[in-house]
Amino acid sequence: KVLEDTQYKKARKIFEGNIIKVINSSQEISGFNVGGFIIENPDTLEKVEIGFQNENLIAIKHDTGEVLAQVPDLITVVDPNNLQTISCGEYRFGQNVVVLSLSAPAMMATDEAMEVVGPKAYPMEQIFKLLKR
Repeated sequence: KVLEDTQYKKARKIFEGNIIKVINSSQEISGFNVGGFIIENPDTLEKVEIGFQNENLIAIKHDTGEVLAQVPDLITVVDPNNLQTISCGEYRFGQNVVVLSLSAPAMMATDEAMEVVGPKAYPMEQIFKLLKR
């Protein structure tokens, strides 16, 4: 119902856990701060890595490399206690978070749009290197 009046029609919870590592690049890439963080579920010990460039770009299972979500879909991190969004500059070690994926509108999934808002439009290789440090 929350998404009813938006172009983002489908949301799903992709992970929940505690942030165990925050990585911020010491250099800007194309004028943007780039980094990532790793979340661990304390019950299952599963981990998810999230890479960002001013916004969350990709969520990957740590052990298998399976992509759980990536741009142009929105990857939103929220506080499970109050559902407030946590922005990239606010990620901290030990935070309990829920990761949501909101499917992109159809107009953002065209070949033309994907050139601008899809994975190829971002420095994914640099982000992967940061996460593997």
